[in-house]
Amino acid sequence: MRILLLGEFSNVHATLALGLRKLGHDVVVASDGDEWKNYPRDIDLHRPSLKKWDSLRYFLRLNRQFKDFKGFDIVQLINPIFVPLKAERNQSFFHFLRKHNRKIVLGAFGMDSYYIKGCLDGKTFRYSD
Repeated sequence: MRILLLGEFSNVHATLALGLRKLGHDVVVASDGDEWKNYPRDIDLHRPSLKKWDSLRYFLRLNRQFKDFKGFDIVQLINPIFVPLKAERNQSFFHFLRKHNRKIVLGAFGMDSYYIKGCLDGKTFRYSD
């Protein structure tokens, strides 16, 4: 099974990838390494800064990198903000992933209060599978 683990939180995706690989799955971890923690990953999605030109270069780099995120059986997102961009920009990447992959699942890691609220109201994550 081809699996893409997108984003990182306290090394959960890097650790999960090790176990899944031992079971024979083809796993790719794409993340920023959980920022300063710099956890291991296969594809680096680190954002160098919030400066205007760095942000533009980062967005263009993500567009190139996401072209490789096709044909996975499962894509697991670490949380609704799976790359360090504004929500509306994350949503466009989500739609790309949904169109080009078989199944997308959203992880519930940490204490993301907006995620908990969204699960309770049933309306926040309308774009979710």
